Amino acid sequence: MDAASGFRPRASIVIVCHRRVDLLGDCLRSLERGLAPGVASEAIVLFNGTPAPARERVRPLLGGARVLVSDVNLGFAAGNNRAAGQAIGEYLVFLNDDAVVQPGWLEALVSTADAHPDAGAVGSRILLPDGTLQEAGSVIWSDGSSIGVGRGLPRGSRRYDYLREVDYASACSLLVRRASFERLGGFDERYFPAYNEDLDLALGIHRLGQRVLYQPRSVVVHHESGSGLESRTFLILRGRALLREKWGRELERFPTPAPTSPTAIELAVHRARRSPRRLLIVDDRLPSPGMGSGFPRMFAAIRELALGGYAVALTPTASAAGDRRALQDLGVEVVDDELRAHLSTPGVLYDAVVISRPHNFEKAVRAVRRHQPQAALIYDAEALFHRRLQREAAITRATDPAAADRLLARAEYERERERWIARTADRVVAVSPVEADVLRTVRGHSPVEIHDGFSSQIAMSARGFAQRRGAAFVAGWLGGYPSPNTDALEWFVGRVLPVLKRRLPWVLLTVTGANPPAEMLGLAGPSVRFVGHVADLADLYDAVRVAVVPTRYGAGIKNKALEALQFGVPVVASAIGAEGIDAGAPALEVSDDPDEFAQRVLALLTDRSRWEQARGAIGRLHDRWSSSDRPSWPGIVETALQENTRGRLALHR
Repeated sequence: MDAASGFRPRASIVIVCHRRVDLLGDCLRSLERGLAPGVASEAIVLFNGTPAPARERVRPLLGGARVLVSDVNLGFAAGNNRAAGQAIGEYLVFLNDDAVVQPGWLEALVSTADAHPDAGAVGSRILLPDGTLQEAGSVIWSDGSSIGVGRGLPRGSRRYDYLREVDYASACSLLVRRASFERLGGFDERYFPAYNEDLDLALGIHRLGQRVLYQPRSVVVHHESGSGLESRTFLILRGRALLREKWGRELERFPTPAPTSPTAIELAVHRARRSPRRLLIVDDRLPSPGMGSGFPRMFAAIRELALGGYAVALTPTASAAGDRRALQDLGVEVVDDELRAHLSTPGVLYDAVVISRPHNFEKAVRAVRRHQPQAALIYDAEALFHRRLQREAAITRATDPAAADRLLARAEYERERERWIARTADRVVAVSPVEADVLRTVRGHSPVEIHDGFSSQIAMSARGFAQRRGAAFVAGWLGGYPSPNTDALEWFVGRVLPVLKRRLPWVLLTVTGANPPAEMLGLAGPSVRFVGHVADLADLYDAVRVAVVPTRYGAGIKNKALEALQFGVPVVASAIGAEGIDAGAPALEVSDDPDEFAQRVLALLTDRSRWEQARGAIGRLHDRWSSSDRPSWPGIVETALQENTRGRLALHR
């Protein structure tokens, strides 16, 4: 944090200390522990009328921080302005002397500001020393008063645990874009000695046409009112009067004060996000790109909706475990409450509800219709389950006729349930023309759309033939054993790989996916390597020559096949693995015969000309996919709202 000659920090951390040097010591120690080398930073500490003996007690903890001294108390605004005037960072990060930062605090603030250039400020999640929530951003009322969102929520609560726009965020821990701060002339010093300066600054940032964001991954623990200022109530009320005098016209646009009403606070939180349409997703788990079982497609749908301007919430019905970071940064609220209780909460109003998988629809539909009657109900048919069971039965019959009969009985049950869903939902989304046609055979079916999962966000990987090696099987193992993925890998290793190895003894298949079953790990060897969860599949697809999708039973589009093509990797698949994907050879080679499957993989692994022809075909596919008028998730939702005469925001009804 040394501001030596030539050093240009990204962030300047500004700390103003009046008298509580004991708390400043805790703050400085937390900075020493909590700062990572990923963000170049400097620290500036201003002693603001602090007695000399007190300054000396804390001096050993100052490290490389720059120290400024004012013999008189300049107040919060003037003190921070003076320190900020000495800062050289692109971002100014104001930090209370009675705050203790947690690991990753600064990185989260800076990465958020980098990702959102329209944000003038980014605030932290502020906890009290007992772990309860002090503030997850704040609401401004029309009289200039305010309230911290979520105050009093218990330790470990994940409520408001997502990136969102807020009215303002406390300068207890607040990143401000340096250019914005300078345009506003810094903090208004008329609020001397303290209170309301950060609210005033936020109103100024809004006037500049910029946003104030709340980033829950940036966490500080705050010893509230640890600065010990007297006459706190008087100062707050005096500052509020100045706010009304200065910002009267802007304040008229904020809600009437209702600090004891959870419903009013919930509505104010939504208004601060500019009142986008609210959409609830109901699925088994928190989706991520590498999971399989339709979850990569759901993650892409959520991303498309969030970037399309929707306020998206997700309720996982089976497990809330998993990495929430990507969802958090998209502004997605993960609802941990029981679904019926959440839907019946005052102030919780959705414009649309998207439900994936038949069992979730059956469990949720009554609660949605009863508690959210204004919401358009959309069923996401990520696969037709009865078709998967029918195909599994056909494979199983040769070895276990009784099990095949049980599978067929389950398939008939699922077929009737899916037919009922097709009639009950307001709209149904299929993944391919094949499955859309099946749904359209249902008498009295709802409108059926097709969204195949193509994402314009995925670009073709760059490396050429000579820079790549081997093949990949991208799998998710949520289904355990047996499953379509375990069956596919066993078939490939048992029937296809021996043929390949006779011609190419050093061939290597890389298999991804967290927690593969023990039966799969038993297939590992010189030619089969398990690498577990891959955080960024782009790196994998940039390293392999071919992707294999030897799926023998299943339904819907196989995301692993579509995804590989989007990353520019030629694919060899079974007929079921290629089902629903509008691509032909040489981009997508199809065979159910193990010898022929092996020959097609071998050609792409060893014949540079053949591989480059396939890459050229994939490039033409990208051009066609990108130029075609493909349905989008925002478009599907808007159509559902209009056709169900629900065009107005639920919150404005």
